[in-house]
Amino acid sequence: MNGFLTHTPLWQLLAGTLLLFLLAALSGYALGQHRQRPDRRFEGQLGPTLGGLIGLLGLLIAFTFGMASARFDLRRVLQVEQANTLGVAYLRAELIPESLRGEARDLLRQDVDVLLTADSPERTAEAITGAQRIQESLWTLAVRAVRESPTVITGLFVQAVNQIIDSQARRIELGWNNPLPPTILGTLYLVCTIVLFVMGFENGLTGGGRPVASMVMVFTLTTVVLLIVDLDRPQQGLLRNGQRPLLDVRALMTKP
Repeated sequence: MNGFLTHTPLWQLLAGTLLLFLLAALSGYALGQHRQRPDRRFEGQLGPTLGGLIGLLGLLIAFTFGMASARFDLRRVLQVEQANTLGVAYLRAELIPESLRGEARDLLRQDVDVLLTADSPERTAEAITGAQRIQESLWTLAVRAVRESPTVITGLFVQAVNQIIDSQARRIELGWNNPLPPTILGTLYLVCTIVLFVMGFENGLTGGGRPVASMVMVFTLTTVVLLIVDLDRPQQGLLRNGQRPLLDVRALMTKP
């Protein structure tokens, strides 16, 4: 995945986001205090501007959260789909010539074992490469099975192997390689920073001695933004796509 600051740990991103938002709010507050003057017309213009910015920020958060949530659910669906295709292929291995059944089942077990190692961003690329090599061997074995027994029943196993390859490609492109566009998350950070700066500036300009509202907004926006980033990283943080479907298939493959 080449998402927004993908290689930055979430705890570092949390600290950096909190610091950025705090600096925006405090710098706006300090500038507002420095420019304090009884210009009621200017204050009247600043209020509607801040309201419009907050409305825009709300729409942007809703849009970004919806995209991240949809991708999170899609990754789960793709994993279940991949697990199902592996389980079907394992069952249909009973239909191919007996001389190839053991090898086919061993390859399918290896495929699941390799996919189970994709539990972190660092190991995902290695797991993808290993799974693709195993699937190439599976396809070669399926071709051998058709040549030894060119029947409709053997074709069912070939179809299952083809579905394994298709589901793997879908999971790579729509799951692992489909993060939120960095420009969207970058825009979210930019708008949050602008809103906090303007809010702090208004508090300082109007003589608010305790910028409590700004601090509450800082912590709230930090939490929401990190939740969106967490949704976009299914192998890190608190919200993760577990390996339960693949573990269930692997348990099926250990039964006699």
